Amino acid sequence: MLSSALSQASAAVFSVSGYLYRVDAGIRSEFYEGDNFLLTYEFDPLAANINNGPTFSEYYTVNGVANITIGNYQVSAQGVDIIVMDDRDWIPPDRYVASSFYTSERRSAFTGDVVSGLIPYFWDIELGDTQGIALSSDALPSSPLNLSAFDSKTFTLQFASEVTPYAAYGVQRVYGYVTNISAVPEPQSVWLWGVGVLALIGAIRVNKNSMG
Repeated sequence: MLSSALSQASAAVFSVSGYLYRVDAGIRSEFYEGDNFLLTYEFDPLAANINNGPTFSEYYTVNGVANITIGNYQVSAQGVDIIVMDDRDWIPPDRYVASSFYTSERRSAFTGDVVSGLIPYFWDIELGDTQGIALSSDALPSSPLNLSAFDSKTFTLQFASEVTPYAAYGVQRVYGYVTNISAVPEPQSVWLWGVGVLALIGAIRVNKNSMG
C-alpha cells in the first residue's frame, strides 16, 4: 500500500467503510456481494479550486494517497480529486465526489494486483442529496460529512483490460454502499491524546497515594 506523500501538518485523512452490493461478472472470482470494503484517502484541506465553472468546485491533491481493502484485495492510488456541488440546477443538487482516476490529464498512479486480466484504474465515492440541503456551499469540507443528510451513498472500484489517458476498455466494476465516514486522527494528535491519558493516570495514582 502507498504511504502518505503529504506532510502530517497539511493532510486531512478520511476513512470510508461499507459493503459491496453488486459485482460485475468478469471479476466475481475475486469479489462477492456482501464483501466489506475499507477506503482511506488523504487530501490537502487548503487545496485551491481548480474549476472556474459556476456549477461546482474541484479540488485536486496531486500527492494525496488512497488505499482500498476489499477482503484480501488491496489497491492504492496517488492523486485524489474531490468535487463539491451545491447547485439546484443539477440532480442531485448537492453532491460530494472523491476519486482517483487514470483516464484524464491527471493520470493517477494505481498500484494493485491484476484481477482476471484486468487492472485497477478508478475508484470513487459519491454522496448525493436530492433535497439540496446537505451542503451549504461548494467549499472543500475539511471534516467528514454527515451521511444521514444524503440520499445516495455509493462506492465503486473499476478495472479495465486497457487504459489510455482518454478511455478505458473492457470495464468491470464493484459497487458498494457507504455506511460510515470518519476522520483519521493525525499521528501527532494520537500521540498528544496518549500523553494526556498517561498524565491523567499519573495524577490519579498520586491522588490515591496521598489519600492512603
